[in-house]
Amino acid sequence: MNIHRRLATVGAGAVVAVAAVVPLGPAPASADPAGLVTVGFTTAANSSDKTYSKACPAGTVVTGGGGYLTANPAAQGWVGLDQLEPNADGSGFTATLREVDTYAGNWSLTVKAQCADPLPGWQRISATSAAATTSAAATTASCPAGKSVIGTGAKVNNGQGEVVLDDIVPSATLKSVTARAYRVPGSAHSGWTLTAYAICANTPAGLQLVSWDTGPLASTAHQSLNWHCDESTGPKGTFGGGFAIDSGQGNVLPSVLNVYSSDDMSAAADEFHSGYAGNWNLTLYLICGS
Repeated sequence: MNIHRRLATVGAGAVVAVAAVVPLGPAPASADPAGLVTVGFTTAANSSDKTYSKACPAGTVVTGGGGYLTANPAAQGWVGLDQLEPNADGSGFTATLREVDTYAGNWSLTVKAQCADPLPGWQRISATSAAATTSAAATTASCPAGKSVIGTGAKVNNGQGEVVLDDIVPSATLKSVTARAYRVPGSAHSGWTLTAYAICANTPAGLQLVSWDTGPLASTAHQSLNWHCDESTGPKGTFGGGFAIDSGQGNVLPSVLNVYSSDDMSAAADEFHSGYAGNWNLTLYLICGS
């Protein structure tokens, strides 16, 4: 395992973050995945919950994607992601960002779809939890034998703005995706479910999982990070990725999962606007290949 270290910004300070790079596929090819392209769309700014699906270019399929709060940083801590979903037919990626408490200002959502030429064995697998009667739910979607995870997603069903995503984590072996969600502070909402999505394909060349976290647990209003694919053995591109909020338990709202270039991703999360005394951190996962 190769370990890379780099400074990351967390709130107003800086901590040392560690990226773990785990090669999982055959020897890398000499280029990024064929047809790899990042496309996006930004909604109008207003104070309504927002859902948007960004289509992949003709002749490509979705391999991953993201969504993030745009245009108004003052909305951090008031809005959270509850849907990051690859479309079932591979046509694009859908994201939803909701106010979890009434916010008077305007804000917008940007949706990103990561797309590539059709990969052999491409399919989307989903798994939905039982109806939640407590504050949390988790579920895992697994790829069929012989296939690997190239992208992830998750969706809160019937959350009504009272439940936010906490984890969308690819397994270390890239064979499954586990999602977790929590109710926000003060909510007693029940009957919601959680769906995890795994985008699976025959294992691409150079497949690797890269992870990076913001360091020791800390109580900071905003934590963010970005990272890239390890290209020490040849060019690679990002198929997709995920994130995990450690010890947030619904008090921390995910506001960013962004594919911002062919081999870079970013993530960010915010403490609930009324504050959170607990300590937490954020991990970003990238799934890379050639």
